Amino acid sequence: QIETVILPPTLKAIRGHAFYNTGVSDLILPDSLREITGSYNFYNCDSLRSIVIPDSVKSLPSYCFSNSNNLEAVQLPCKLSSMGSYCFQSCNLLSLSVPGTLYTIPYCAFSSNANLAQVELKEGVGMIDSYAFSSCSSLPQIIFPSSLRRISTAAFQYDYALASVSFNEGLEEIGDVAFYNCSSLTHIVLPSSLQFCLGSPFQSCNNITRIDSYALIPPTVRANLPTYYARNIELYVPLWSYQEYMTTPGWLEYQDHTKINYDILPENIVINKEFEFLLDEKNNVQGYTPNIRLLYNSESIDDGFGHTKYERGNLTVSSWSKLAVGDFSMYV
Repeated sequence: QIETVILPPTLKAIRGHAFYNTGVSDLILPDSLREITGSYNFYNCDSLRSIVIPDSVKSLPSYCFSNSNNLEAVQLPCKLSSMGSYCFQSCNLLSLSVPGTLYTIPYCAFSSNANLAQVELKEGVGMIDSYAFSSCSSLPQIIFPSSLRRISTAAFQYDYALASVSFNEGLEEIGDVAFYNCSSLTHIVLPSSLQFCLGSPFQSCNNITRIDSYALIPPTVRANLPTYYARNIELYVPLWSYQEYMTTPGWLEYQDHTKINYDILPENIVINKEFEFLLDEKNNVQGYTPNIRLLYNSESIDDGFGHTKYERGNLTVSSWSKLAVGDFSMYV
């Protein structure tokens, strides 16, 4: 078994399987290193406890450090732009900082790091691929950067300690069973930018008691409810969108426990398609008169009471009223 390796300061590349299944414990990668290519480069190096990857390395291959069960610390290159699947699967990482130059965190990249307790995703990370952080059972919280757009299938499944998830404005899609069996979650806040909430991303999160959905247009749900079962979960939705949630499959099933979130009262609302808006006496907020700009190219707009004199431009809604020309769609 090789334990100590001294690499020359002129080393440019490390190829596939270079340290595969070795007992190397003391390894310093020189600043001259430019490439780590192939795969399984440091696979199953059980004696390796820490590694600093030089900033000159911009890509890491599949299975690069996978199954190095005692690897507790890694410093990723500040300009890392690509990473292969299973790169750090089944290591023993305790904390992790992912540079913003890595747009996609790949399939199973950090899965099965059972003692991973802190993850920093820097601004620039845009996609978390399937199973990327699955079975990281000690991770208590995750804060997503504003650059994140998509969380894929089962990305955080079986993260039992995950009690706090801060979704960013800008997030557009949460994939199938993304947070499956994250049993410590109790409260979910979905951002207004969310468009797709697919395949029960919070299935078997049996301690969730409240969901706040800030999206004015109910996110598209595929197959099942976001939580699979509605149970006694309270759903809080924007005042403007209550009727839409109550008629949209995947959300209407929460209707017995749906409430209006009066914290979501946008001052300016832009409507870009045909829409229907209902603000009745029961749900009206005293003094709430948002400015509405209509972009829909229609010859006439009916307020639901036979009035047709509304014009495209600024329109103020006061008290309660109904405006209707067809299907609802709007954005802020």
